[in-house]
Amino acid sequence: LRPSVFFGIDRTGSHQRAAEAGLTLLRGSSLPAQLTHTLSLCFGTLPTNARVFQVGMMLSRKSTPVRVCVGGLARDQLLGYLSAIGWSGSMDDLTDVLEALPHPLQALAVDLDVGGDVGPRLGIECYVGREYSLVNVHPNWELFLEQLVELGLCLPSKRDALLAWPGYAFRDAVLPSLFLRGINHVKVVWEPPGRVYAKAYLSFVHAWRGSIPEVPRQTGETPSRLGDTVAHH
Repeated sequence: LRPSVFFGIDRTGSHQRAAEAGLTLLRGSSLPAQLTHTLSLCFGTLPTNARVFQVGMMLSRKSTPVRVCVGGLARDQLLGYLSAIGWSGSMDDLTDVLEALPHPLQALAVDLDVGGDVGPRLGIECYVGREYSLVNVHPNWELFLEQLVELGLCLPSKRDALLAWPGYAFRDAVLPSLFLRGINHVKVVWEPPGRVYAKAYLSFVHAWRGSIPEVPRQTGETPSRLGDTVAHH
């Protein structure tokens, strides 16, 4: 079994140095000079409002480029950033994808495949908001997923299943616990020769029930501060 391993670096003093140290451990050898150079481009050309928040490798895949996840980019900054780092995909295709993306988005993040250069495959992580109660679907998710259905990127049955996922459950077998379910983000992927598809990423969070007295016992009720509590776990 060879897992995918990702690590966060946005709280470290030297982001690139931390990324290179972690990747060296994952690879079991020093990084090739060309990979180090490409990483330097990814970090060094970031707009001041953006950051690399995760780096990792999918060790189970035959080809294991480094995955670099960049957050905080505005839509109008993305093309310029990709051009600066030498992204090898189609700018015209990406422009079409960005124009087609539903607009009730609070944030975008991009996932880059980095090796000797920045590969053409690109993932666009779409977030509609993080400050909301996980027991209720954020209204923008309904709009976003409906637009994905219209674009042919999501089946109606998948949309309905995603909208039915958020909620919570009590489990007191060992200690009083609460398990929360939500939609974290949807990733829209472009890969050559122009294939576009979408993937949903769900969240499943544990919290100690004793620390959240506002949570009602009846699941039909809406806790008033559940989203604030989850944001700190």
